[in-house]
Amino acid sequence: MLHLSRRQSEIAGLLSLGYTEKEIASQLNVSVDTVHTHKKNIFKVLGVKSVVDLAREVISKVTGVNVARLIRENVIEPNAYRVTFMLVFLSLQFVAMNAGFDYRRTRTTVKTVRVTRTRRGDV
Repeated sequence: MLHLSRRQSEIAGLLSLGYTEKEIASQLNVSVDTVHTHKKNIFKVLGVKSVVDLAREVISKVTGVNVARLIRENVIEPNAYRVTFMLVFLSLQFVAMNAGFDYRRTRTTVKTVRVTRTRRGDV
């Protein structure tokens, strides 16, 4: 994207996919403050004010379509807008996987062990 570093592009992609700063920090093994600083610099470079605007910018760069203009002109209806976001997120994930990144959340299962109590005389 525009003039973003590799790390900033990576963080911008994760923010666009809906990850929080804390999740990004744990995934990239950096502090939350570092992610926040990158986010602030990304917003300044791209001229956006929110994560939603950032996602629109990412969609515009990936697809080559100015999504904000299409929404303003009512070319994209709200339901179609959601479908567009879904397609872009899938394409971002495809690009990320081809670049060697895997942003999919891993499922973890926690097994619970049931502890039964015994009475003093039942040993």
